Amino acid sequence: AVVLAVIALVGYAAALLGYPNEAIRTYHSYPYLGTVYRTAGLTGGPGMLVSVLLLPSLYAWVNWRRGTQSFVPLAILLAAIFLSFSKQ
Repeated sequence: AVVLAVIALVGYAAALLGYPNEAIRTYHSYPYLGTVYRTAGLTGGPGMLVSVLLLPSLYAWVNWRRGTQSFVPLAILLAAIFLSFSKQ
């Protein structure tokens, strides 16, 4: 799940630099915001990415709270989930 999130985040960064790719979905002429990028990773779309990353992020949060894991995997998962949301 962390690898999938990293792929989605790298794709998002590449899209912001002007290199469109399959890891993001681009919505042109979005109301009030213009062009909007949403992370999709290697899944079918942004909603599916959230579904795929939800349980691993909860698992990472539990492990972080117990002190058995660092915060880095949880931060990566949450960043990918956050960048897949939009007001659609």
